[in-house]
Parts: sequence; structure tokens; C-alpha cells
Amino acid sequence: LQHDDSAEIPADVALKLAAHLEAGHLQQSLFTYQVLASKHGNLPEGEHALLRLAILYGQTLGRTDQALQCLDEFLRRYPHS
Repeated sequence: LQHDDSAEIPADVALKLAAHLEAGHLQQSLFTYQVLASKHGNLPEGEHALLRLAILYGQTLGRTDQALQCLDEFLRRYPHS
């Protein structure tokens, strides 16, 4: 079995994976949400990922500065959401 960095997980699967990772592997979850938000910002999964990042940063980690950055980015990208 070989690792392939170019392999991509579909956005819907990645979103489910990130949500599942929140419980015990928060850093991996944050990374997965960040990748989703940057690579799939044109999809609903990317939009959801940015909101989850804001919630996790603000409520779970107490990092309000990063939470606000995510929310600002969300409003910039999706002004009609």
C-alpha cells in the first residue's frame, strides 16, 4: 500500500470525515475543514467547512480571533447565505 498525496477525497466524504474527527482528533479535523474551505469553496461542503472552523475556533478552542477571521471570510465569500 502506497501513500498518494495527489489522491483527493470527494468533498462530501471529507466533510463527514472532518465531523467524525472532531471528537478525538481535533487538529486533523481542523486541517480537513481548512482544506475543504480552500479547495472546495464553490461547493456547499466548503461553505459548511468554513462555518465549522469558526465554531470550533470560537467555542471549542476559545480562539475568538481565528473564529472572527473565519466568519469574516465566510461573509466575504458567501454574502447571500
